[in-house]
Amino acid sequence: MENGGQLDVMMAGMAFGLSMIAAHLLFIRSDHREVHLPLALFFATQAVKALPLAFSATGLDHTGFVFHLLSALSFPATMAGAPLIWLYVFALTREGHSARPRLAVHFAPAVCAVFIAVFYISLPLDVLNGMKNGALPEAASESSMVGFVAFNLLVLKFAHYILVAIYLILILGRLTIYRARLKQLFASTERRELHWISTMAFTTMTFWCLSALNSWLNVCLVEPKNTMVIEQVLRIGVLWVFATWGLRQKPGFEHLGSEQAESESWVKYSRSALSEEHAVRIARKIETAMERDTLYRDPNLSLWDLAKHIGVTSNYVSQTLNETLGKTFYDYVNVWRIKDAVQQIRETDETILAISYDVGFNSRSSFYTAFKREMNMTPSALKRQSMEMARKVPT
Repeated sequence: MENGGQLDVMMAGMAFGLSMIAAHLLFIRSDHREVHLPLALFFATQAVKALPLAFSATGLDHTGFVFHLLSALSFPATMAGAPLIWLYVFALTREGHSARPRLAVHFAPAVCAVFIAVFYISLPLDVLNGMKNGALPEAASESSMVGFVAFNLLVLKFAHYILVAIYLILILGRLTIYRARLKQLFASTERRELHWISTMAFTTMTFWCLSALNSWLNVCLVEPKNTMVIEQVLRIGVLWVFATWGLRQKPGFEHLGSEQAESESWVKYSRSALSEEHAVRIARKIETAMERDTLYRDPNLSLWDLAKHIGVTSNYVSQTLNETLGKTFYDYVNVWRIKDAVQQIRETDETILAISYDVGFNSRSSFYTAFKREMNMTPSALKRQSMEMARKVPT
């Protein structure tokens, strides 16, 4: 076996081992089963995909029935990977009792791949070995079954690329909606943002492009050794990140009570649900809660905490914030936090870090981002400006 082939086998073995360990750890977890089960099944499919090459590392005959059976199993495993990641992201971002996705729709391509796999494994070994070597056997011209399988394998390959692209778009769209919803409900969202999944989506897009390039080079009968190496390294990297983060990631809305989850929805509220006069009264209560009670200083403040504090339903509070005060809950609370921080920077000798935590921020980075957005300068710049003005004032 050439060095390139040995490297492929080694990387496949790593992918198989990593996927099996991650799948096992996720399967045995009892918490958040709706989240962990799709990810566990995803790692199981990745282990199945790696089996044919990993089997080659054993030194056993890779022209026999077992090898081709493992290859056939990889067809539905390949088509099920993207939908399973979508279900994982959906479960992470699902709020309350929102509708579940229709599994039959998402796994229809994988079911089709099962039928193709059955037809594939029913072919004679000499025909299967000819397909594996990249050449369509002469029997294809004589057998409609061989031609049917060969054509559908090609369709399956390109359908996989299309499927991955579709689900990447769905995932990025879902995350965009999810982050917008977080800002309607929480004053601090850093620990719920799921930026790592967005990063993985873009990384997977790179992986997808390289894989598509590799397939195109194979069609052109070019040996793409370097492309294969990069593709395999990226595959291991993606699996490693999903294993590391997936084992510890919690749902963004895990702390919602059943009554809260049922009362909130992802749709816009109807303007007729709250009169203008009532909204103005609620706005005054909100302003009082922030100015007099400094409720914004609670780093874990949520929409329901505010609603409970002022004695108004969370639906009405959210509608008042969006339509009367013109801000999301997140932006509104952070305006008050920055206002307090500005005053402390100008009037006290506290460090900027101490001030950021005092006014309710969970991290220095989120404080700096919010401060610069509101003040068009950094906290350090405001501190220097205040010190210079103080020196200019005659004693």
